[in-house]
Amino acid sequence: MSKTTPHHPIEGTTTDRAPDAALAPGETPTVLDDAVPSVGTDDAAPFAKAEAQNSVPQLIATLRGGDFMAIYHASRSLAKLGQEAVPALIEALKDDAASRHAADVLRTIGGEAACAVPGLIQQLTGGRDRDTRCHAAAAIRVLGGAAK
Repeated sequence: MSKTTPHHPIEGTTTDRAPDAALAPGETPTVLDDAVPSVGTDDAAPFAKAEAQNSVPQLIATLRGGDFMAIYHASRSLAKLGQEAVPALIEALKDDAASRHAADVLRTIGGEAACAVPGLIQQLTGGRDRDTRCHAAAAIRVLGGAAK
C-alpha cells in the first residue's frame, strides 16, 4: 500500500514506507514517473556540448587510467561529441594505456571517425597486445567502408 508523503522533497511522490524509514540494502524508493519535472534539455544542450569540448583532455586522461565506470562514462561523453573528439582519440591511439578504449570510442562514433583508420591500422601492425588489436580490428570493420 502506497501513501503520499507531502513533505517528501518531490511533492506528490509516493513511497511504501514512513518518510524517515531507511532503505534496505539494494532497495530503491518508488517514485511516480510524472512526479519528476521535465527539464528543458534542449536549452542546456549547447552549454553541455561546449563544456564537454573543453573537457576532452580530461576525458582522454580518464581513458588512460580510470576505473571501469569512469572509463565507461568518459567513453560515452567522447562518443557524444562525435567528430569533435576524433583528433584527440587518434592521438590517444598512440598511448598503450588508452588505445583500446580510444578504438572503441572511434567505432562508436562511426563514419565521422573514418580519418582514424590509418591510426587503427597501426594498432594492428604495431606489436600491441592481442586485446588492443581486436578492438582496433572491430573499429576498422565499422569505419573501413566510410574511409573509402
